[in-house]
Amino acid sequence: PCIVTTVNRYLTVTVEENKDTPDKLATSVLSGKGYMQEIIHFFRKKYQKQEKLTVNITSQLSGLGLGSSAALTVGLVKALDEFWGINLADKDIFDLCLSIVRKRFPLSSGFDLASCLYGGTILFNGKTKKVTGIRSQNLPILAVFTGKKVSTEDYVNKVGLFRGKTPRFVNNLFDDIGSIVLQSKTAMEKDDWAGLGTLMNRNQEGLVKLGVSTEKINMIIEKSQGMG
Repeated sequence: PCIVTTVNRYLTVTVEENKDTPDKLATSVLSGKGYMQEIIHFFRKKYQKQEKLTVNITSQLSGLGLGSSAALTVGLVKALDEFWGINLADKDIFDLCLSIVRKRFPLSSGFDLASCLYGGTILFNGKTKKVTGIRSQNLPILAVFTGKKVSTEDYVNKVGLFRGKTPRFVNNLFDDIGSIVLQSKTAMEKDDWAGLGTLMNRNQEGLVKLGVSTEKINMIIEKSQGMG
């Protein structure tokens, strides 16, 4: 399981009918047009839609490692659903988005899609895809950008190789992190922010052992802890 929360940065999608051909696509998301075409093609094929479109996407997320691809996927699918009046349920939108994403990233769990779709702070089970809302209010937490994003796919593959060499060690770490996640949910529900901070520090220790932290992240955390 994992806990994921939204931040106050947004992606906006508008869809209109286009009498000309082909589709007119505009986006501020880096390398976004090709992916937009994939999503539209997938949606058209599944729901037998032919109208040409004018699609515009503006984003405050690009290049920050804040899930811009997931936000684009969910935002565009929801916009197409509304434009064509299909009225998909949230679970159907999630399943559709996950199918699209997994064409590019087969190992995607979908946690970032669920966060974009449901908002607030949620508990997400990567195996069952169950989403449990924890709180809709803002968290008293500051998100700090290191200045450099990393590839989630690369790190997932890195952990997979590590697990293949030391399965017992990595599985134990996974169990510890899973327990920390559930304890963190309880801490949030009780507004126990000091307790949550302690749990987050323990979780970070596990991430370091897994090899998925970076020197810059470790430095920022160390300085933050030094300031109390």
